[in-house]
Amino acid sequence: MKTNKNTSESEVAQSLDLNSGSSTTLLPSLSTLELWNGMQYYYDMGLSMIWSRVETEIVNGIERTPKTPVGRWKAAQINRFTLKELSRIMHGSTVQIAPTIVCGQVSGNLEIIDVDVKHWIGIDVIYFSEIKSLYPELFKRLRIHQTSSGGFHILYRGIEPFNEGNRKLATQKEAKEAGIETRGQGGYALCPP
Repeated sequence: MKTNKNTSESEVAQSLDLNSGSSTTLLPSLSTLELWNGMQYYYDMGLSMIWSRVETEIVNGIERTPKTPVGRWKAAQINRFTLKELSRIMHGSTVQIAPTIVCGQVSGNLEIIDVDVKHWIGIDVIYFSEIKSLYPELFKRLRIHQTSSGGFHILYRGIEPFNEGNRKLATQKEAKEAGIETRGQGGYALCPP
């Protein structure tokens, strides 16, 4: 597995659990053991996991961009990979990778709300304030991670399957990209180990 030894402190991604007040730092040059332990943490919670590229890779002459799955993505949406399969993919990777959660029924009806501040500066403060004001007890129970771009992922499971895929929930006027969108059935999100 390739690592990046020239990573500056400003390029460090943070995982922030807003409910506990604790934070951990994810350096792109994590060891194989740290990557594996991070992935297994989510796997042990019953989530379907895959690996995603952190950098561009050429596969059979085709450029694969960062944040794209490594391995059999279609299969991962239906069946949870075993730890042995995940280990084989991790050790066979020629580029830097990150643990990635597969959303939908395969992960127990998991949906993730992606709050993307790079597309709408300040949307995080507005959105979290509204949730906390309207649903304070729910807000305390949400699992929230900070993304490498400074946004947030809110993870939750539904009682019934979310049959819809990724949906744009909030977009600024004239903007092409959403400030808030879901990752549902057929979606995925990179996660901090």
